[in-house]
Amino acid sequence: KDQTYDLCYNAILRNPHALEHVNTQVEVSCIVAVNIDGLALQHVRYQTQEIIDTALRQNPEAAKFINTY
Repeated sequence: KDQTYDLCYNAILRNPHALEHVNTQVEVSCIVAVNIDGLALQHVRYQTQEIIDTALRQNPEAAKFINTY
């Protein structure tokens, strides 16, 4: 099935961990996902500082999913 932006965004709103299955992750969708559940950070391929900060504010335990490479 084609992964349109709207389809992916709506899936993330229902389940932030759906981000794992999104082929093309855009920053705004990643921010939305980690704002709902910080632990969704584990599925973010390209972690910006804003995404990391949002995840940590939502759930400090997300720190274990920060990419260090």
